[in-house]
Amino acid sequence: MADSSHRNPKQSASRRGLSMVELMVALSLLVVGMLTVTSSVTRARAARQEADQESAAIQALEQAGAALRSLGVTAAWQTYTPNAQGEPFPAAGSGPGAAIAAAGLANGDDPSLPAQVTIRFFTNETASVDTFGLPRDLDGDALATNVNTGTIGGDGQLVATILPYELALRFRRATGGVHEITWHGVLTRAR
Repeated sequence: MADSSHRNPKQSASRRGLSMVELMVALSLLVVGMLTVTSSVTRARAARQEADQESAAIQALEQAGAALRSLGVTAAWQTYTPNAQGEPFPAAGSGPGAAIAAAGLANGDDPSLPAQVTIRFFTNETASVDTFGLPRDLDGDALATNVNTGTIGGDGQLVATILPYELALRFRRATGGVHEITWHGVLTRAR
């Protein structure tokens, strides 16, 4: 019977080499696994940040809509138009008036500034705005011919009794790039 305590030196070296290869493969798999987990955690964190931003943006738009509804047609128009005598949007120079800050979001164009919800009112009954299906009778006179219902009448109220609006929020994403959300609504007042 052969003595098993005396092994062939070539056989032992071969076994050590095989063990070293196995160790290198195992370490490589471990590194790849760790990189995969790290990448997944990073992507999950970025997705969470974007979801939080989207939620903050929706909340800001909801608050802006609530602010308009609480003011009513005339006060909302007077508060958020560029000026009370301005041409109705989309005429040149009629751009958005006062804006509502969107807490926790950076401005899409200048990240050093906070993002803001901008408000545009549509007061031209003859304009074709696909979003609202205009033209419409915005002043309640049974005709869709008034090119500017955005004036104050003799009763101190806005001529428009139906006031379509657009809320827009443009903000910088945490992962880079700019995102814009636009909402539409309508304020109404009975005559």
